[in-house]
Amino acid sequence: MRRRVYRWAGLAATFAGLLGVAPASASTLTCEASALRGAVLTAPAIEPVTANEGQSVCKAAKAGGAQALAGLPAPLTLDAAAAQTAVSGSDAQPGSQKASAAGGLVDARVLTLPELPLQIPIPPIPDELKTITLPTDQIPNPLATEPITVSIEAALTALLPDGRLPKADVLRLQSAVSYANAGCVNGAVALTGSSQVAGLTVLGQPLPTDQAVNKTFQLVDTEEIDPSDIDPSSLQLPPGIAPTLLPAVKALIQPALDALPSLQIPATLVTVKTTPAQTLRTAGGLTQRALTVQVSLLGQRLADLVIGEASVGARDVDCVPDVPAGPAPAATPPAA
Repeated sequence: MRRRVYRWAGLAATFAGLLGVAPASASTLTCEASALRGAVLTAPAIEPVTANEGQSVCKAAKAGGAQALAGLPAPLTLDAAAAQTAVSGSDAQPGSQKASAAGGLVDARVLTLPELPLQIPIPPIPDELKTITLPTDQIPNPLATEPITVSIEAALTALLPDGRLPKADVLRLQSAVSYANAGCVNGAVALTGSSQVAGLTVLGQPLPTDQAVNKTFQLVDTEEIDPSDIDPSSLQLPPGIAPTLLPAVKALIQPALDALPSLQIPATLVTVKTTPAQTLRTAGGLTQRALTVQVSLLGQRLADLVIGEASVGARDVDCVPDVPAGPAPAATPPAA
């Protein structure tokens, strides 16, 4: 908890220095910020840390700290998150107005896969792999005229994987923050944004923070379960076989197992989409996002997050430069 307080204070101090926080004033500019928005697994969508959200004008605001993170869904943890907005200047001097926003977080993690309620789908054992039939015509002096059927279902089930996923965090992120600024520059509205992203890992794979990623990969490779790997001595023979014939019957088990086809366990596929440092422009507005990330496994959402978002706007802003006062008139020399 103490480390989180320190990191929150450090993140807030960074924002304050870069935003140039000024006392709030009336403004025709807009601004808002968010540290994190989205959902993990089947939990409802969250947006725990915002500043000046949905306001019609830009005002100075800030949010964050340990209390803001108390309601995060269990698979998601954060060390610190903050959002902050700032405004300076006044309507009386439109050429001096500035609006800023910043949002981001430190050390985000979505829990390791074995801790999540997910299982690798194991196909059911087909009927043709549940039993083997031993031909009695290959047994000397058989006492039975019907083929001998031996159940191998339990032994084959024991060879199947347990369905647990590899140990790997769905998401690890060292830090991500976005900044956005709006104001008048040389008599015209200027909207700018920037982002910083560091230390991104998805399902154990380091991903670049300077380019978008869209790929599908195998979290678990295709696997074949070979019935011939069953230990014949583990199989229980049906009753009624004469003790003198047991060696001959048991000798037929391994060839019967070898003749069976393998059971295919399909690969477990993961789809990952990430977009770092994204700048979205609209008419009169700009939104800067540090990172968007989407991770799905077996068609199920693991994470769908927008991390570090800052927005500013400047519609119908009059950027006429302030006219400085002219020089004082020269004194009239006294009459001679």
